[in-house]
Amino acid sequence: MQAAPPPPPPPPPPPDVPFTENAPTDQSPATAAEVATPPQPVMVIPKINLPPPPPPATKEWQGGGPEWKWHRDKDQERAKMEEARNRSDGGVNLPEGPAKYIAAGDKEAPSWLQKLELIQSILGQGHRITLTRLGAASVYLRWISTGALFCAEDGNHHRPNRPAEIARDIFVSLETVAGELYKHGAEVGEAERQMMRQIHPWLPSFSSEFACSEPLTRIRNIAHRSDISEDLKKQIKHTIQNKLHRNAGPEDLVATEAFIKRITVDAHPGECPQAFVDEFMLFYDELKRFFNCSGAIERLDAMYDTFEDETRARVQELKEAMWALDDGSTGHDGLTGNEGQAILRALRASIDVRGIFTGGLSTGMRNDAPDEAVSQRQAWRLAEIAIEELAFVVLARALQSAGAGVEGEGDEKTSHFANALNSGDASMWGCAAAAAAGGMRHMALAMWRPMECNAVARELEAWVQHGSPIATQEDALRCCASLQRARRLVEAHTQALIDGFSDTPVGLGKSFGIQEHVGGTFVDAVIRANVSFQLSRLISPMLRAATWAAGSDTAGYDAIVLGGPVVGILQECDRLEPGAVKENWHKGRVAPVVALVWGADGDEEVSAAGKQVRGVVLARDLPHLSHLAIRARQEQVPLASTEDEGTRNYARYLVRQWVFFHVTPEGVILAPATDAQITAYEADAARISKAEPPTAAPAAAAPEPVPETNAEAESVDDVAWEKNVKKKGKGKKG
Repeated sequence: MQAAPPPPPPPPPPPDVPFTENAPTDQSPATAAEVATPPQPVMVIPKINLPPPPPPATKEWQGGGPEWKWHRDKDQERAKMEEARNRSDGGVNLPEGPAKYIAAGDKEAPSWLQKLELIQSILGQGHRITLTRLGAASVYLRWISTGALFCAEDGNHHRPNRPAEIARDIFVSLETVAGELYKHGAEVGEAERQMMRQIHPWLPSFSSEFACSEPLTRIRNIAHRSDISEDLKKQIKHTIQNKLHRNAGPEDLVATEAFIKRITVDAHPGECPQAFVDEFMLFYDELKRFFNCSGAIERLDAMYDTFEDETRARVQELKEAMWALDDGSTGHDGLTGNEGQAILRALRASIDVRGIFTGGLSTGMRNDAPDEAVSQRQAWRLAEIAIEELAFVVLARALQSAGAGVEGEGDEKTSHFANALNSGDASMWGCAAAAAAGGMRHMALAMWRPMECNAVARELEAWVQHGSPIATQEDALRCCASLQRARRLVEAHTQALIDGFSDTPVGLGKSFGIQEHVGGTFVDAVIRANVSFQLSRLISPMLRAATWAAGSDTAGYDAIVLGGPVVGILQECDRLEPGAVKENWHKGRVAPVVALVWGADGDEEVSAAGKQVRGVVLARDLPHLSHLAIRARQEQVPLASTEDEGTRNYARYLVRQWVFFHVTPEGVILAPATDAQITAYEADAARISKAEPPTAAPAAAAPEPVPETNAEAESVDDVAWEKNVKKKGKGKKG
């Protein structure tokens, strides 16, 4: 029996109706005749299963959804342009520097292209690469790429090859100074190299297919197909095609993904031919390549034909190892079983493949490199960064299979993983050490103190070759030393990222009117997405077990944030929250406080309890890279935790007394302050008080200050140029 023809599609919605994925539809009540009509067979059209693409464009998207358009609305474009220009306050409350420069320049940079030009004006060729510039540019670039700062059209017409040209200039500027063996330009340090890695994933591609005069023309051909309706043609033309070719931006990829749902899942039966859907998917793949949001395996597949035979074999091994983990064929029998062997296989394969790329990138880019070589270098750089992200996922799987508990929920000490380590289980120690060594090697491949990271990795592997590394006190002491060294490397890497971003995310967030938590948790999110975060979760229970087996005297404390010494009054409170710590006056000024905190979930901030808190003793365990620990590092507040009952009781005995608090790698000191220590504090406080300017009424308006150039060692020409740009609001160095 032949199926009845499907009902005609409903009329299109009115123009410029905002797209909402689950918007309710206005339907009239069914009539009695319609209710009595038996259901008609419906033609079944196969749907395409589309997993969300990887970051940076959509997985972390914070902006609004797209709007379907049937015509161009210039009035709406002008309104959005003004809204984009007025979002920034110009950085009026920011100190002189790159962040203030970006906040001021954004007022004249509504479009994605102009915002990229703003970044180019501080990081492009001919400009000095500094830590503060990299931090400010990274924050701004991530926000415009994820929709936290929306981009509007600027009234001009620039094809996507123009953003590609800007990305090439920024990339070359960074890569010429990034290499170990050959450098062209100023010397950069290890912290600058880590911050450069925060820039690359958010730049568009400048390969030959996007650097040509008319890139991404497939969408134009799609919009003129004869096998789709006129209504669909208009939506494609005005929602995607014309916008992309006038003022491209990450929002175009978001609109394209939403449109895929429109022509597959939400399409009426027979509305969208399969040939049209297939062609649209090809365009989607092109757009993902342009915005550089492909995953590691996808990038390796795209370059596979250019590899030598040995490289192809290693790439194939990585792919097969990841397939084995994804399809569940290895089972779920834990880190010491078949699952663990598959995890370690994938980790080793990722190191081998990534090592090929980092070896080729070890020399800095020559300033006369041809376009093809520059484009290939960007592909290699993004591939090795993507493999690092893959290693992050593999290490997370290792922790999960080991039964390490949920980070931040307080069960790490009592987890299956911790118990097995404490018991000296040789199998668990062997697998955990192999995973930790793999993580250290990935940190080395990221150019973070590579010689030391590789040395620690070799030590960890050596200590477990003949069984449990904590079987004897001597073995445990040796293992403990290596794990302490590993922790110091991880925490130094974390501190480098904290120093690189500084308070820029918070300051820029306030200037742009972004929700406070976006700027406040920015550095936290970056650190917790890094391999070093998973390494910290691995190393902490291993070090705890080794320390206990070695009989080391840690006075019951875990040194989380090093710092001090601090002299202050010890106060106890339930949590770090506003009003929890009272002010104590001592000789005319507020006395510093060391807070004894009985509870925390890891999401608090020290400053919430008051600026007088100069040290924290937490009476519970805390992950070393929790939000609280990261914020304490940013605020330079020493932090130690303890779950030892005797240590807690002694701390409570000292409440309301002046104490001496010092957190060092060797241990934690919390003791009554001596008269000499209190006198030394009073002398320091008096000296600082005299050095501070009076807090009287603000002085009369003064001429605009000259930007401070000492911190960044800028040339006179750069300073003069930046002053000129501030007056105009935007520009590019000529």
